[in-house]
Amino acid sequence: MSIRSQKGSRYKIQARNHVARTKLREKRNCDETVNNLYTQNKNKKYELEDFRHDAENKIRSEAKASETNNAALNEHFQADNDRIDHFTKSPGHAGNFNEWKGELDSALRQNNDHKSNSTNMVEDFNRLKNRLKSAEDALKKLRTV
Repeated sequence: MSIRSQKGSRYKIQARNHVARTKLREKRNCDETVNNLYTQNKNKKYELEDFRHDAENKIRSEAKASETNNAALNEHFQADNDRIDHFTKSPGHAGNFNEWKGELDSALRQNNDHKSNSTNMVEDFNRLKNRLKSAEDALKKLRTV
């Protein structure tokens, strides 16, 4: 074998080694990038789960508070209706008529106030139910992703 052919084969070997090292370096870089992206994805997943959990808890607590307020208003509403029924069914006496009329008017005003409050609470409750449904839908979407 001549010196020239030895030099040529040596250059070929060096070129092959260089290509192999370059491929290894590129593979390491790709592996590193994949690992970094995997870690970032995992962290985002945990953050999303924490956010979802916090949102669900907040919505549940708001719904419970609205239900409690609604129940209290309904009790007041029922008590006022009972008072009105009592006043309208009582026999009319001439001496007590003005007193009863004043009490009835007062009870009717309170009843109207309680009706208004009850309506507002029902609207709040319905709004919270809609928010809960939206959050559940968003949660379903997130779970499918």
